[in-house]
Amino acid sequence: MLRGALYSSDGQDLKVSVERTEVLLKSDEILNFPRIIELEGDRLVLAYGKGRHKGVGTRPVAVSEDFGRTWTDSPPGFPMADNVETSGILGY
Repeated sequence: MLRGALYSSDGQDLKVSVERTEVLLKSDEILNFPRIIELEGDRLVLAYGKGRHKGVGTRPVAVSEDFGRTWTDSPPGFPMADNVETSGILGY
C-alpha cells in the first residue's frame, strides 16, 4: 500500500503521507471516487461510486450524524445523491 508521496513542481515540493487508514464502508463491489462533504454540526456526507470505469456504475451516498463514527445509507431522494451535487462542480 502506498503510504506517502512527494510532488514537485516549479521548484516547490509537497510531501504527503498517510496518518492512519479507517474502513468507512465494506463491500465486495468496486468502490471508487470517495469524497466526504462536511455539513453543519456533526453531519458528514460520503458520496462514492460503484462499478468499473466506463461501465454501468451507481453513485450511492452514506450519511453520518455523529462526525463519522457511524454511517447509514442516504434516504430515497436525498439531494446529495446526485453526482453533480457531490462532484465539486457547485463548490461543495
